[in-house]
Amino acid sequence: MWILLYVNPVKKDLKVRKLEALLKRGDKHSSIKKDVSIYLRGYKGEKQLTYYLDFIPEKECFIIHNLRLYDGKSYFQIDYLLLTHCFFIIIDCKNYLGTLLFDTTLNQFTRIRNNQEEGYLDPISQMKRLKRQLESFLQKRHFPIPPIKPIVIISKPSTIIKAIPR
Repeated sequence: MWILLYVNPVKKDLKVRKLEALLKRGDKHSSIKKDVSIYLRGYKGEKQLTYYLDFIPEKECFIIHNLRLYDGKSYFQIDYLLLTHCFFIIIDCKNYLGTLLFDTTLNQFTRIRNNQEEGYLDPISQMKRLKRQLESFLQKRHFPIPPIKPIVIISKPSTIIKAIPR
């Protein structure tokens, strides 16, 4: 019997709490402010996602948040891993502001905000890599490998998403 259960509920990690403490002490160093801002955006995005995950019917899913595993070569981190009877879902939660451009031909990910264009690691390529790493992790431990569905969720409703090709 499955139940809707969260492992590692979403909470601010120790690094964010330390950075916030530095800011409260009066340390206004711009790199600390930027780091806190980035981590808080990620935290808020993951917190928003839990609202929607709570709608999953009971007895159908086991949810693991912030899972860190070792596949024999390197460590990898999964924002959310949903385990069901039939399949697993890997969720990567992004909380970007502005316009996001996914170029699936060149595997590029660009954000445009305040007339500035920035390149980031492509989350779709990242999810494909996480899927392979999770499959390797399970295989090395002789677990049966169910279908694994990787998805990227943009948690900010005001974000504009564009793709090439459409």
